[in-house]
Amino acid sequence: MPPPEPVWAVPEFVVASFVLVLVVISLGIWGVISVVSGWRELAERFKSDASLEGEQFRFRSGAMGPRYFPVNYGSCLFATVGQNGFALSLLFLFRFLHPRLVIPWSAVERCEPVKYWFMNYIAVHIVGFGRRILLGGGLGKKVLETWTQTRKR
Repeated sequence: MPPPEPVWAVPEFVVASFVLVLVVISLGIWGVISVVSGWRELAERFKSDASLEGEQFRFRSGAMGPRYFPVNYGSCLFATVGQNGFALSLLFLFRFLHPRLVIPWSAVERCEPVKYWFMNYIAVHIVGFGRRILLGGGLGKKVLETWTQTRKR
């Protein structure tokens, strides 16, 4: 006689259904985040897989979106800052509707130091984009430094 099935056993289709629903909800959330932050709008202009020579930053934090309610990208940003512009991308787990952006310095209207929630950031304002990109730490400093140098040329 086979041993009785444990009481806690869950049918496989329930587990598979749960995982599928979880994936669909996650993709939906990342799609909404892409629209709210403005990443999708920037992707229409600056989506690119072109390589960019420059200093690379990994697992950095930043924010993008409306002034008082930006979307925070905590420790999942990858960036390259070079003489021609800067590139932003996300950790592969979060890339749904977030393609890599390569933004030339000619599209940057201004960069300025700002405080947001008692933290220091560099706010990057893109021409024709009603939101701002906040970059902190060494990444923000490098963007400000390189943008300032390119403006002097």
